[in-house]
Amino acid sequence: MKTILLINDVGIQSSGLLALKWKLSKFGKVIAPKEEISGIGKAITTSKHVRVEETELNDGFKAYATDGTPADAYLLAVNKILKHKPDLLVAGINLGPNLEIDDFLISGTLGAAIEAAIHGVPAISVSYCKQEISDQKADKARITTQELELTASLIPR
Repeated sequence: MKTILLINDVGIQSSGLLALKWKLSKFGKVIAPKEEISGIGKAITTSKHVRVEETELNDGFKAYATDGTPADAYLLAVNKILKHKPDLLVAGINLGPNLEIDDFLISGTLGAAIEAAIHGVPAISVSYCKQEISDQKADKARITTQELELTASLIPR
């Protein structure tokens, strides 16, 4: 069975991560930052010890939360949790667009995918954009897993 690693930059209880987990959970492990850490790019933490702890998602699924970056999450998964490279990394579902070069350079979601690709692991980054976002944090919190079902269904199994 293939191993799929799921990572995001929006936080371990994000509706985007939960939608992907629902679609791909029988194939993989989930690791993500405890809290939102968007705009961090492919940063790797060097100034402190990065912690990872086993946790449960809203539906009881076992996952891992880190106080590091999405790229840290990839490295922790490979070296401490899986102890091998996954067959595929899926990053997202990012709650906002990643459409331009500035998004490519600063997105933590893309940062996790780039880190995986650097290490020879195929990676997919998935983003979801509402037509209008007026209050970033509040609007992101209102996006449900049901709204993301179509987006999650585009991921190959």
